[in-house]
Amino acid sequence: MSLDGEEDDYMSDAVLAQCTSNVRPSLLFNPRDKRAHQLLKKKAEADKCSKQKSVRVQQEEGRAAGLQKQISSDNKGFQLLSRMGYVSGTSLGKRCYDDKNVEDRLKEPIPVEVKIDRKGLGQKTRDREKLETYKRRNEDLSKLADPEEFRQRALAVANIKALNRDVHTAQSTCRHLDIQKGKESPIQPWYWPKNIEDKATSESNTSEMSTTVVELEDEESDEDSDQPEASEILSTVTAYLRSHYLYCIWCGTSYDNEDDLESSCPGNSRAEH
Repeated sequence: MSLDGEEDDYMSDAVLAQCTSNVRPSLLFNPRDKRAHQLLKKKAEADKCSKQKSVRVQQEEGRAAGLQKQISSDNKGFQLLSRMGYVSGTSLGKRCYDDKNVEDRLKEPIPVEVKIDRKGLGQKTRDREKLETYKRRNEDLSKLADPEEFRQRALAVANIKALNRDVHTAQSTCRHLDIQKGKESPIQPWYWPKNIEDKATSESNTSEMSTTVVELEDEESDEDSDQPEASEILSTVTAYLRSHYLYCIWCGTSYDNEDDLESSCPGNSRAEH
């Protein structure tokens, strides 16, 4: 109202300033829907104000706060330790003046590790070791995944297998031809292949023979230590076969004379064949 008794204009600022509430129209026209909407709004506000953390979170926060807080001087245990000479900030135990590892002693309690799962004791350490083993194996496999290195390893393995086959073939052929010629023993032990069957039968003899077998095995081990490399054995035995029997293990043929051997055989190696 104005001073002269006339009413204020409803479009004036004085009337608009008195409208403090929200006067926007609502989308809820039914009184029952409006009531339900108000109840939901009040419940959301109440839940927001009274929202509490879970028991697990509260326990973890309380435990962390308790571990970070140092024991006060009012604690009974602290008082007992102080009477026995303990000083805050130092380690426990008897101190010696010549002790060089005083600084390495524990000055804080061992931290508490709360177990919240149902796994057995030590399972966590075992899982960690398995994970480290798995990582190392993956690293090794990643190194083996190089195609060039794989080809080189495969080639090296194939060459070793071929060399061992050739050595065994040469030794077996040498023994066969020497026996046909009437020889009872080779020139060198490694000219003939090892007789595994004789060694197995000798091991099944009586106790008196077992001592002899052990002595023979010791002698064989000494001979194996003096045995040359496989490549040298192969070249020596094949040269012996060519010179004495005119035989080539790669051709698989015994020639009539040296001229026939030189003209028909490509050479004394697998690569030349």
